[in-house]
Amino acid sequence: MNVIIQLDLDEFAEAIQLEKYVPKERCSQYLIWQLQQFLCNRKPELNPSRVLSAIQELEGGKDSGTKPATEFKRPPLKGLWHKHYKEPGEASVRINIRNSIAKAGFFEPELFDDTADLRAIVDTSVKSAFDKGYNQRQRDRKYTGEWLIYVIHQGKNYYLCLASHNGDDSKIRAEIDEHCVPQFPFLTSIMTKTIKKK
Repeated sequence: MNVIIQLDLDEFAEAIQLEKYVPKERCSQYLIWQLQQFLCNRKPELNPSRVLSAIQELEGGKDSGTKPATEFKRPPLKGLWHKHYKEPGEASVRINIRNSIAKAGFFEPELFDDTADLRAIVDTSVKSAFDKGYNQRQRDRKYTGEWLIYVIHQGKNYYLCLASHNGDDSKIRAEIDEHCVPQFPFLTSIMTKTIKKK
């Protein structure tokens, strides 16, 4: 990973083949920096292809299996959009299984027959929970993950940053103001208009 962290942002964008998914001019330098940092300095590492898969879907390509993109409804992020991307690691699998458990029961009543083998019940129940909690959510495009934040300007998507859906919206907005507005000045008018409409 030492070689990757030493690349400048243009070299890193070329190494991950960003232009195959979207023109580099529509990605903030901050997003490219985040992808590089998350690949090299985070455990578990974030493979940029997970974010590029979400971008590919937003650009009219193959479905990434995550929830559809959603516009933020409240300030300070109103006017921006987010698309879930698949996070690496156990935590992402856990949250998707937990979400499924919260929405629907898994355990078929016939499994709880008094004559049934307890080990078979547990084995079948675990397989059912995993299938419904992970695989089915993906098939139904309900898989959740962290956010790829972007804005739609003149009919095109401009990709700004990665953020946690558990993060502080004000902090996310401050990062966008600091790192993305200088590169995409039109953001100021988009975000200001949405605040005035309140």
